[in-house]
Amino acid sequence: MPRGTWKWMGVVAAIGLGACAPPSEPRREAGVEPRPIDAGRSPEDAGAEPDAARVRDDAGGPDAGVRDAGFDGGVCLGRLEPCAGGTCCGELTCGTTTAGTVCCGNEGAPCATADGSDCCGDSLLCVGGHCQPPGGAAPRFSAPYACGERWTYGHHSTEVRLALDFVRADGGETNGAPVLASAAGVARRHFEAGGAGNYVVVEHGDAWRTYYFHLSSFTVADGAWVARGEELGRVGSTGASSGPHLHYEQLRAGVGQTIHIEGVSLAPYPGTYFAADLVSENACSLDGREFDTWGVDRPVHASPSLSSAVLATLPRPRRVFIDCQIRGETVHAEGYENDWWGHLRDEGGYLSNIFVDDPAAHLPGVPDCP
Repeated sequence: MPRGTWKWMGVVAAIGLGACAPPSEPRREAGVEPRPIDAGRSPEDAGAEPDAARVRDDAGGPDAGVRDAGFDGGVCLGRLEPCAGGTCCGELTCGTTTAGTVCCGNEGAPCATADGSDCCGDSLLCVGGHCQPPGGAAPRFSAPYACGERWTYGHHSTEVRLALDFVRADGGETNGAPVLASAAGVARRHFEAGGAGNYVVVEHGDAWRTYYFHLSSFTVADGAWVARGEELGRVGSTGASSGPHLHYEQLRAGVGQTIHIEGVSLAPYPGTYFAADLVSENACSLDGREFDTWGVDRPVHASPSLSSAVLATLPRPRRVFIDCQIRGETVHAEGYENDWWGHLRDEGGYLSNIFVDDPAAHLPGVPDCP
């Protein structure tokens, strides 16, 4: 059945690593409260950060869907694909931007340019890899480490903003572990000797940013556009840190936000490591995932719309492989609603995600359809 809550991970017991603390202090043992990196001061002055770049298309592209509701077949041309009159879906027209000549899209369309020149139209922003209005929903942030890894986290009252410190809790090595972008955006590299050390800020659009502190090294170019799950650097202990760990933050307009992962809040924050842990779903698959469906006689449509042709019917719950997902017509069932549709690889059509036995509306580990 569809669910509206996310099952939480269990408590683990393992040896801990030191958290944020001035270099002169000894490394802390497991269960000891994480320590602040810099007595409340943070890089770039927490109270005076400029808004993240408003990632948008200023070239006047039309606000039309990448997949037009009235389009009966084929796939609309995407970003950077050249087009000429009559080659776009439905009534879409080509828009010329610094990203190239493309078929422009509206809310929910994919976008990915470092300079904000993507084809989201005149009034939309590129937020977390999708076009959306200013002030819309936050990007869907994923854990900042690799798929399947379990990390424990802690917070202390004197920590800057609403940060969390992460260390491995699955027996793997924290030091040198890849640090991944939580959502799509523009990566900026920084260094602060007395605090954050090597750190990356990813600007996601509409003033949203994520921070990744104490890196041992950078693996992303400054100013590069990164997709969700793309590597930014490696975990280390640079700056004011007593041991390898990842200090992580989510901000909007310079204000620290309670950290959400896969749409679920991590509050209330634990004050020690090993009181809570989290398994990452970041970049779990480039090809899709298997899921169970629920209910009987679930229709598989030719396009993400209830009015499109029914290609197949799932007579009972079964295992299906979803290779991508896309926004379409909103479907209602048992008090829930969902406008995301999964493309079933083997059936060759679309099933509303509301009939997939997973609590997330946007399925984890499944790429968006091109």
